[in-house]
Amino acid sequence: MGARVAVVDLRAAGLSNFFLDGTLTIRVSIKALPLVEGLYSWGLWINTDEFGRMFHGITQFAVLPQRSEHEVGPFSAAHRGFVELEWKRA
Repeated sequence: MGARVAVVDLRAAGLSNFFLDGTLTIRVSIKALPLVEGLYSWGLWINTDEFGRMFHGITQFAVLPQRSEHEVGPFSAAHRGFVELEWKRA
């Protein structure tokens, strides 16, 4: 089990809004997740009054390195953390 990078907290949406015909259906859209290259996995934590469980390693995905637009390439992923910050000089 690795480090938690982000959480989508659906409490405000109300869990009952995700039950369709007795089946739990969760659909969300993530606007941006600029991850540093590496291998990541999805997990799911469900916690209600009746049920609480963490589901680790539901699926894995790889983020490939981006081409550098600069003369100097980035540091290795091991030294940059998890999120690729978008920045500009002020």
